[in-house]
Amino acid sequence: MREIQTAEPGSSATAARLEKESLMLKCLNCFRVATTVGSELRQAVLALVVGLGIDSREIVQRATRAGHAERPIRKLISRILLEAGLRRRKRGAGPKIPPEAVAIAATIRSQYGRRATRLLGAAHRLSREQDAAAPAAPHPATDQPALSLVGISKTSLSQPGINVALSQS
Repeated sequence: MREIQTAEPGSSATAARLEKESLMLKCLNCFRVATTVGSELRQAVLALVVGLGIDSREIVQRATRAGHAERPIRKLISRILLEAGLRRRKRGAGPKIPPEAVAIAATIRSQYGRRATRLLGAAHRLSREQDAAAPAAPHPATDQPALSLVGISKTSLSQPGINVALSQS
């Protein structure tokens, strides 16, 4: 185990650095024997991340520099944080839904009610077939978004209940 040297015995910055180093070494020692999450490892990781505000990526970097495989360490830390109720990423991974799609869905739903899902699915299949059959061409009317094909204009999007801002592409 590495010995920790102090520069200024009474300073709070030194005490915080010592605590961080001590917890980091505790984590690294736990990683040597850990294949599952133990209480000592859990306490050390949570003290570093929650108590001292250390980024979990720093713990992973230190562990990989100490010779541990990155992926299992990331998984252990992630599991500890999730069990503690701390998420690193937002729920609902994946691409964001474009505002134009939200506007189309809202318009079709208001017009056709519960049948909207089935009709939008059929329109999606038809549009895919048309895209495959013909080369891509710009919208012929203007440089407005293609929403005008289904009778949606920028003014209709400002109606109460529809909060969508269109961007020109």
